[in-house]
Amino acid sequence: MNLSFDRHAWIGIVAAGMFLLIAKAPAGLQHWHIAAFIAAMALAAWIFNHRRYRSIADTPTSRIVSAAQGYTEITGIGRAIEGPLVYSPLNGLPCLWYRIEVESRDFGGKWHHDYTDVSDASFIIDDGSGRCVVDPEHANVITRQKDVVKETNRRSTQWLLIAGTRISAIGHFVSHSVAVDRPAISVEVRDKLADWKQTGAAKRFDLNKDGELSLQEWELARAAAKREVEKERSEASYVPDSHSLTKPPDGSPFIICDVDPEKLGRRYRLQAWGCLLLFFCALVGAAWLKVNLR
Repeated sequence: MNLSFDRHAWIGIVAAGMFLLIAKAPAGLQHWHIAAFIAAMALAAWIFNHRRYRSIADTPTSRIVSAAQGYTEITGIGRAIEGPLVYSPLNGLPCLWYRIEVESRDFGGKWHHDYTDVSDASFIIDDGSGRCVVDPEHANVITRQKDVVKETNRRSTQWLLIAGTRISAIGHFVSHSVAVDRPAISVEVRDKLADWKQTGAAKRFDLNKDGELSLQEWELARAAAKREVEKERSEASYVPDSHSLTKPPDGSPFIICDVDPEKLGRRYRLQAWGCLLLFFCALVGAAWLKVNLR
């Protein structure tokens, strides 16, 4: 699971490229090559941001109870699934999801990444109309809850999704109905008869106690199995549908955030325009450098 790049990540990429541009180029590498590299990175950043902007802008928020199957956006209150709670390893806070990055500082004062720890437990989004289980694996999680703990030569940065906050998610939405997602009644009757035969429960239909079920006795067992299956199917019709949201199989953006989706979309749009502007500037710069600095 990866935390989605934010504006600081792209600023870092651009800054690194500009540093290479003004530094002494290695043997055989000309300055226009570096400018072209910056243009390529800016184009990749534009594609990244524009794709996510369009995903948010083109996917309206749906109610869980009536959401269409497939790529969908849902919004509601984040809640924990019944069972063991998720706790942050950094400070023991209960949460729905966490990501922790640990860095250490060398003798030169530079920070180096040591390791990343990310939770993989699912949680629930409740919008009042229904509940949806969200599996955050492979999602770009964007959260406002960020904490930094510094020690002498160690720095830990933590991002959290907290229960009770409003969470939006865009991904592959699937509903499961206990009443609908069942095999044909004849298949269920056959399976139940097979189970009775294997467990010995079918012996109760051996009326003459000869150890074998006659054709008439077998028909009694079949009728009883059918009645039991029909009762189970009737009870299942009252069980509410279950819903889940996971990574889209077609590679579409999978985004989970505790910020307003509209604000997030605007952020991606501004970043996309900035990257596009940088792309054209770097492209023009590469052409100028190639012509004038031979």
